[in-house]
Amino acid sequence: IGRLASYFVLGGLVGVLGKSITLSIRATGYMNIIVALVMLYLALSILGIVRKGSFSIRFPKKFTHGIANLSDSNHPAAPFALGAMTFFLPCGFTQSLQLVALASGRFATGAAIMFVFALGTLPSLLGMSAISSTAKGNMSRLFLRFSGALVLVLALFNLSSGLTLAGIDFSRAFTTSTQQANGPAPIMNGSMQEVSMKVTPAGYEPKNITIKAGIPVRWNVDGSQAIGCSTILTIPSLNITKPLARGENTIEFTAPQKGQLAFMCSMGMVRGSFTVL
Repeated sequence: IGRLASYFVLGGLVGVLGKSITLSIRATGYMNIIVALVMLYLALSILGIVRKGSFSIRFPKKFTHGIANLSDSNHPAAPFALGAMTFFLPCGFTQSLQLVALASGRFATGAAIMFVFALGTLPSLLGMSAISSTAKGNMSRLFLRFSGALVLVLALFNLSSGLTLAGIDFSRAFTTSTQQANGPAPIMNGSMQEVSMKVTPAGYEPKNITIKAGIPVRWNVDGSQAIGCSTILTIPSLNITKPLARGENTIEFTAPQKGQLAFMCSMGMVRGSFTVL
């Protein structure tokens, strides 16, 4: 209950904060990288690959003692407070939804986004909590390894997304120039070139588009099926971020040079690219 309540209230406050604060895509990427590195260390510690305490991140003693006392407290409000504090845990998925709430610029929208996210993740968290509290012996060790492996996968996923948002996309190194060049050509409309794309639950259609360098681009995006993190479209190298409305959206930009110009969702999960000629 504390987690659900805090995600609703704090999500709304983050939405209000979005009216005056805009976080750049690269800054978001750097934050995701930091979170991923912390998760990677925790995963390797759980799996016993890295000795615990070899690279510990220490919080002030008053803070850690306060958390420990709260965990051991029998006060009926203690679990509520602990649940509320999970809003601030370093989790890449939570952070990405917080950015979506930030981009909304409204209390009601930010509150709804974070509340539904908390509600949707509740069954899996309850299940993991129940298993970890009842597992013993070999079952306990097996669950610990499973947890460590899961955190490791999530850490690598967040690291990949963070690097992509920061403008470092290793996937290009494994893509041939022939694969990159495929994509519909633009339509010239006066002095501008127009291209169109649809955002679907499965990704972008088309995901590769051809444009010309130095000529202004009018990018028409159908966001009627956009969900989750795909409701925000970004071009990290041009520092462009566009929250998509239901229906038609227009983004105008100019590609400064030839090559590949990547675009993606706010988490770096759904990706596409412009082939700039």
